[in-house]
Amino acid sequence: MSYPVPSALDTMRLLTSLSLRRARRGKLVWLTLAILALPTLAALLALLSGNGGKAFFDKLLDVLLRYLTPFIMALHASATVAEEVQGKTITYLFSRPVARWTLPIGKYLGNLVVNATLLCLAVAVLYLIAMLGEGTDLFRELPALAMAVFSVALAAVHFGALAAAFGAMATGFPFVATLIYVLIVEVGFAFVPGWFKVTAMTVHLRVIAGLYQPEKSMFLSDPELTLPISLAVVLGMSVLWLVIAVGWVGSTEYRTDK
Repeated sequence: MSYPVPSALDTMRLLTSLSLRRARRGKLVWLTLAILALPTLAALLALLSGNGGKAFFDKLLDVLLRYLTPFIMALHASATVAEEVQGKTITYLFSRPVARWTLPIGKYLGNLVVNATLLCLAVAVLYLIAMLGEGTDLFRELPALAMAVFSVALAAVHFGALAAAFGAMATGFPFVATLIYVLIVEVGFAFVPGWFKVTAMTVHLRVIAGLYQPEKSMFLSDPELTLPISLAVVLGMSVLWLVIAVGWVGSTEYRTDK
C-alpha cells in the first residue's frame, strides 16, 4: 500500500507545529522568562523610586534590542538544524520524500512564534509599568509602544534567521558561533562611529524603534538613517540569512552523518 507523498507546505506546517510544541514545553522557555524578568524587575524598582516614564522605557527597550533579543533568539533558533544533526535524526528526515528546505524554515517559524510572542508581551508589560505614574502620557505614547513592539518583533525575525543559518553551518557549537557573531558585529560594530555601524542590524532596529540618535563629530559622524531604509535593510538581511540556512542544508555536500 502506497501513501501519498506530503507536499512541501504540509511538511513545513508539521515541522512548525512540532517546533512550536517543543519550544512551548522545553526548559528554554523558563530560561527566557527568567531573562525577561530582569528588565521587568528594573521597571518595577524604577516605578517604586519614581524614576519611570518614557525615557526609562526607552532605556529598557534599547537593552532588549541590543542584547536580550539577540541572546534569546540565539538560544532557541541556533538549534533548529543542529539538534537534528546531534540527535542523529536528520538522516532519517532527509531520507523521506520531502524538500530539505522545510526543515530549517519550519523549525525557525515554530521558534519565532513562541519567542516573538514572549518578547512583545514583555515590551507591553515594561511600557505599562514604566508609564503607570505618568498620567495621560500612558495613552499619549501608545504610538511609541506600537513601534517598540514592531521593532522587537522584527528583531526576533532577524536574529532568529541569523541563528538558524549558524545552526545549519556550525552544527557542533551553533549557539557559541551565533553569540560570537552577535558580540562582534551586532554589539561591537554598533558602537563604532561613522558609517561602519550600519552593518549592525541593532542600529537599524533602534532607528525603527525611534531610539537612534546619530552623533556628530569633526572626523567620523554617524550616518543619518531613516525608517524605510532601516526597515528594508533588516528585512533584506533576514531573508538573506534564511536563504543561507536553506542553501546550506539543501547542498549536496551537506553531511547528515555528523
